[in-house]
Amino acid sequence: MGLANAALDLKEVYRSGWIKAGVKEGETVAEHSYGASIIAMALSDIEGLDTERVIKMTLLHDIAEGIVGDITPDQIPRAEKKKHTQKAMDEILERLPEKLQNQYRNIWNEYVEAKTPESILVHDSDKIDMLLESKRYKDAKPDVLNDIRQYAKAEISSKRADIISDISF
Repeated sequence: MGLANAALDLKEVYRSGWIKAGVKEGETVAEHSYGASIIAMALSDIEGLDTERVIKMTLLHDIAEGIVGDITPDQIPRAEKKKHTQKAMDEILERLPEKLQNQYRNIWNEYVEAKTPESILVHDSDKIDMLLESKRYKDAKPDVLNDIRQYAKAEISSKRADIISDISF
């Protein structure tokens, strides 16, 4: 499966957390990736980071879910998810020209390692999008929705705590 097909498949992969919360018409991974990308772009520009790299990273961050699906933290251990996701990412990238394979693999690895300001921002944008999206789901199971919100808040770096404190529920 190539990059374009993986991206197209994300339009049909529904976010597992919202399904568990009983949301009747939840977002797809493609919709989430778009929202996270917009958030990441704005935050990166505000903070003076490498916005082009941030956008590429955000667009790639969930691309493997076109193959493995949207795996939530309670489904399998993180190490196992990482192994499946890496295998899928390798499969997606192998059809690209070598130059792009190397570039996108480096960006992907940077995201996975979460040590650079850009990669931390992408992780935060991912969770900020999740928090914002959770506000839209009035028909969700409150206990599951609360668990999702708590998880998202706990994962956002303290540098951006002011952003999440402005999100009221």
